[in-house]
Amino acid sequence: MNLDQFIETAKTQHRLHMHIFEPGFSTLYVRYTKRWIQGVAYYPVLDLASLEVEEKNRGAFTKLFNRIRSEYPALPLYVENVLTFRFGEKLESLGFVNVGPEICPCYFLKPQGSDCAHMILERKKPEEGCLT
Repeated sequence: MNLDQFIETAKTQHRLHMHIFEPGFSTLYVRYTKRWIQGVAYYPVLDLASLEVEEKNRGAFTKLFNRIRSEYPALPLYVENVLTFRFGEKLESLGFVNVGPEICPCYFLKPQGSDCAHMILERKKPEEGCLT
């Protein structure tokens, strides 16, 4: 299953998660879920939970990111447990915000535009760490 098939399936099977196949990636594990980010619940959110590119520094993540933003601009994105400083910097250059924790931080990107398909479900007091 590729990303497009995953998202279409997830729309009816809420909170779906699995490894998917995308060009340039040897591993790509994703979730379609709800996330608490700085006291706000977002649903749906596309989690990029575990990813490994086939060849580093070849733009595989940037291509995937650009495609997701182009085809699904209203879908918030969450990248979980970023292990390298360089990848964290890349995410920030793309507009992601570090939402903690300090070690292996997670990054969140709000949806584009004012007419967003996501729902902000409710607000609560922010907690420490990756808010889920």
